[in-house]
Amino acid sequence: MKYGLVFVLISMVSALCFGQTDSAAKKSSTGADKLPVEISTYIKTSFPNHKVLRFSQDDDKEYEVYLDKDIVLDFNNRNQIKSIDGKSKLPDTAIPPKILAYVKASYSSNSITDWETDGKVQEITLDNGVELSFTNDGEYIPGGKM
Repeated sequence: MKYGLVFVLISMVSALCFGQTDSAAKKSSTGADKLPVEISTYIKTSFPNHKVLRFSQDDDKEYEVYLDKDIVLDFNNRNQIKSIDGKSKLPDTAIPPKILAYVKASYSSNSITDWETDGKVQEITLDNGVELSFTNDGEYIPGGKM
């Protein structure tokens, strides 16, 4: 009887300690096949030479996807890309064409390492640290910031 009670108490404590999940914590996975089709399609189109290492989804249904070559993609809860963070040149396929054309014409010796949007303005960072802002249509905003 005494050992049975101890066993039950230990089982309950173990269940409480190890069975709880933090509701605010991100749910992580490495299975790229578990990503929504919109996100998978975006990655295949914009990052064809990259592999998904892992991803996480938060309680707001936003995804953070980690690719090889030190690239992190953030998607909103509608599975639309909202930022790309890289350590080196991003693929041209990941950059809106008008922005890419502007950078090639005005900063030909530099490359884009980061891109983000707040839904109203797009902002890029070049490998020399220069930040440039653009409208949603890809028009350059002189001195603009998000």
